[in-house]
Amino acid sequence: MKNNKIEIIKVENMSKHINGNYIIKNANFSIYKGEMIAIIGKSGSGKSTLISILSGLDKPSEGNVFIENENLYEKNENELSKFRNSKFGIIFQNYNLLNELTCIENIEVPIIFSDKKILDNEEKEKILKLVDLTDKKDFYPKQLSGGEQQRTAIARAIINKPSIIFADEPTGALDINNGERVISILKNLVSEMNTTVIIVTHDLDIANICDRKIVIKDGEIYED
Repeated sequence: MKNNKIEIIKVENMSKHINGNYIIKNANFSIYKGEMIAIIGKSGSGKSTLISILSGLDKPSEGNVFIENENLYEKNENELSKFRNSKFGIIFQNYNLLNELTCIENIEVPIIFSDKKILDNEEKEKILKLVDLTDKKDFYPKQLSGGEQQRTAIARAIINKPSIIFADEPTGALDINNGERVISILKNLVSEMNTTVIIVTHDLDIANICDRKIVIKDGEIYED
């Protein structure tokens, strides 16, 4: 614990290299429950690689990643898939919505792969209200604006009430107003649900409203 916060992610001596070229070198840091963290650095610095390793989508070359004291990479593929679906929500810059599904059907996708299987109508309405999409629930992605599609992606990411939300440039494809709206929703999740939110961003204005910044430079990780 640190300042009465619960350690939710612990990275120990973690490196990632490809053909001898280090993307991340010997990283050691912790992230705590209810924090909003920005991961920043120049293009190609390894930000997306780091968030992929933390979220179980990529494997480190060396070292360990612990999520709530469980070693992420000691799990087999089936265990890791179930763990990700129950513990993580992931928001992509390009939304990654399924065009043949409506807004609410896209939001429900993670439920299909969970133990819950079904979302009751009260829960559906609550999640739609949270992201201000109640009147768009039966619309298809092509009928939604960029901001509405990103809010659909946020709702999908939080539908299983994850401990951690990973957001890779969540405002990168949005205008200023929609970007601010997305960040406001994420901040509310931190304060209301005590969710940990980790954002990869180039936007220093977004980084500066986070609790902490993790900076990547030449594969080295620094905390601010």
